Amino acid sequence: MTTLPTLHINGTGAETLRAEYQALFEALAVAEARLLAATCNGRDFYPQGPDAYYVARFERSEMLAKLREVMDYANAWRDHASALRQTPTPEQLQAIRSVGAIFQKMADTITAAFQQAMLDPEQRDRLQQVAAALKVIRDRNA
Repeated sequence: MTTLPTLHINGTGAETLRAEYQALFEALAVAEARLLAATCNGRDFYPQGPDAYYVARFERSEMLAKLREVMDYANAWRDHASALRQTPTPEQLQAIRSVGAIFQKMADTITAAFQQAMLDPEQRDRLQQVAAALKVIRDRNA
């Protein structure tokens, strides 16, 4: 079992971890392909006796298994980091709510100003766009 990190405000970010372990996995995949492509020919071992080639093949398969174990480790970290989402603290949630309330007040003020003022069509359209944008931001933070 792989011990995986907990994402928190003082730690490494999920995207950094994901990118680093993705790069590690890609490098290991290249190493795996190169190990599989590397020569291990029985003719290179026969002077050592009839079992030398089989021992060499067994050792190679052990190395390949270890390499794949490291690949699994890199995958576990990458997949974990990909799934991580930072959970806001109660203080952060309160700040988000406060910002939402501020945006609501701003949107209400703009709407009231729009209703009371005699604005030209361009100013009116711009204020409507700003009010709509503030409402979207407020709704995202609700």
